[in-house]
Amino acid sequence: MRMTVSRAAALCRIILLVALGLLPGAPAQAQPPALVVRYPNINGMGANGLGYRMLDLALRCAGRPYRIELQADSANPERVRALLDSGAVDVIDFGSTPEFERRYLPVYFPIDRGLNGWRLLVIRKQDRDAFAGVKSLADLGRFVAGQGLGWPDAEILRGAGLQVQTFPQLASLFLSLEARRFDYLPLGMDEAYDLTRRYASGADKLTIDQRIALVYPFGRLFFVHKGNVELRDLIAAGLRKAFASGQVQKLLADDPGYAEALRHGAPALKLRLDNPGLTTAFRAMPAEYFLH
Repeated sequence: MRMTVSRAAALCRIILLVALGLLPGAPAQAQPPALVVRYPNINGMGANGLGYRMLDLALRCAGRPYRIELQADSANPERVRALLDSGAVDVIDFGSTPEFERRYLPVYFPIDRGLNGWRLLVIRKQDRDAFAGVKSLADLGRFVAGQGLGWPDAEILRGAGLQVQTFPQLASLFLSLEARRFDYLPLGMDEAYDLTRRYASGADKLTIDQRIALVYPFGRLFFVHKGNVELRDLIAAGLRKAFASGQVQKLLADDPGYAEALRHGAPALKLRLDNPGLTTAFRAMPAEYFLH
């Protein structure tokens, strides 16, 4: 039996409605599943940390549905790397070294824009006069620096001839500085003011020496497990888009610690240190990613 013109037209209309998803009861187009990204609670900073906020921005700009699962327990950098090694988390971030770039898949974008390589000195208020006499690295070498266990900066400082003691937890650094177990705590320009507010036991004990900065080429990168090329590429693409649109710059500009450091201006005495561990791939990152 031949199909009438009216029946053929009606059938075509139904097919068109199904294709457009406009027919009641027609199945909706399947959405890709949300990507679950497990992230460590680095030094107890949680979602307030720069790494978490930059990861969230990168994944959002990458355009794929996602969910970040933040680990509950605080972890220092050494513990963080163990979590990635064991597969308990999917991505971590910290200042780069050649070992880390060999051990993991790095995302070659400095999420701190190199500000971790501008180190301000947290000191005891009662020692301000002593540090006022510092004019060179040799002068600073008379004092002892504190650093966190597993921080790559410790080796950069030691390589410059400075004395360094390490401590396992970020909070213990501030308590140990107050207790005179060392003399100064170099922290990145983007974090010094904020961390001092968070961890100093009292506003009358510690201060930031606004005259001196240790300066060396450095950058904080995301790292994923060697086998997770897809996640590495997704984060990298998201960060590039976020930088091109100005969102990376805005995230940093809106950060209270970073904004406060800029209000104080550049320190008058810049003590420059070498960082011999920079890899060829690190040096190849576009110069515009870094603040100068």
